[in-house]
Amino acid sequence: PVFVHVRRGPAGDPSGLQEILVEAKRTATSVHICHITHNAINNLEFFLAEIRQARADGVDVTTEIFPYNAGSVYISAAVFQRNWREVFAADYSDIEWAATGERLTEESFMDYQRSQPLGQIHNHYVEEVWTRRAITEPGMIVVSDLLPMESLDLNVAPHNNSFSKVLARYVREEKLLDLATALAKMTLLPARRVEAVAPSFKRKGRIQVGADADITVFDADAILDKATYANPYQAAEGISYVLVNGVPVLRDGKLVASVYPGERLTAPKKQD
Repeated sequence: PVFVHVRRGPAGDPSGLQEILVEAKRTATSVHICHITHNAINNLEFFLAEIRQARADGVDVTTEIFPYNAGSVYISAAVFQRNWREVFAADYSDIEWAATGERLTEESFMDYQRSQPLGQIHNHYVEEVWTRRAITEPGMIVVSDLLPMESLDLNVAPHNNSFSKVLARYVREEKLLDLATALAKMTLLPARRVEAVAPSFKRKGRIQVGADADITVFDADAILDKATYANPYQAAEGISYVLVNGVPVLRDGKLVASVYPGERLTAPKKQD
């Protein structure tokens, strides 16, 4: 599948999505639409309906959500060189300077963009109601998404708590999803999305004989996301064990030092 960030127009403009869906149908290409709420913005229901219709028309298309309501990027990103307030239906006060938590003004935005172009910002333009709606859509995959974590001094986005947030907030507290459905959205559905081209993923995302022993053991009554935009390096609570290929890398809630049992997974090489 081709993984796509759709072309952005004004907030809610579906033309970028429709462009991809038309080309996918024309070329019989599998596509995966990234970050549906961050692209659909205030037109989420229409975006979801277009994807459902494309599937009905035979297009192999999936989409996903990461359950945080800001976009994180460098202040010099291309979108901030054009009509970004129209694109995001946002304003300067929605932009947070990641290093300090400061909400920006037009003056401070221009100053940071000029003096620290690689500085990270959080753009708080997604509404919680959109996130809650998208996460219940059948077939919706749940993902995490991170900027480079180069230093503990950098306040990168807290998306390393994506899955614990879903399990705590949307399963246990709000009951938007049952536990089995939520887990499938994080594990089985993404594995199935790529297993046709990378058969090793047929052993991922499920617990059964012959599958790789990649297992997270958590307390459904205690799991809790702790990371925030102000303090993104806080580990989630309620996770006791993590096994990678059958080897514990987290034991009794603590990291196991100097253990690296993971393997890089790739698609098989094509024959000439």
